[in-house]
Amino acid sequence: MPTNGVGVSHHVIGSLTENKNERVVCVKNMTPEVILLYATRLRNALGRNVVKLKTGHVTKHPSVQGTWTTNRCEILRHSSTKFFSTLSVCFFIVLCSHDGNFAATFTLWR
Repeated sequence: MPTNGVGVSHHVIGSLTENKNERVVCVKNMTPEVILLYATRLRNALGRNVVKLKTGHVTKHPSVQGTWTTNRCEILRHSSTKFFSTLSVCFFIVLCSHDGNFAATFTLWR
């Protein structure tokens, strides 16, 4: 009885392609229909190595939470930008100190 490459004797079917790639499938405890399915797949295989496609994580619903920040000056800048974006031209400066206190200066042009 042929071995399946590990040294254990089981009933196996295999294929050897023109480019010397060998595929072996253990058919122990399989029904004849499943064995025929595996044999058909081995026959129709091209013999190329299986290459895993590397794709990034794709989702239909990306996260809308954003990043968490404890910097109060960042929070002020993001919330004030929405208000001043309706004006035609504006200039916005936030001066922050290291202790978390902030002073804001707004200069508006028309």
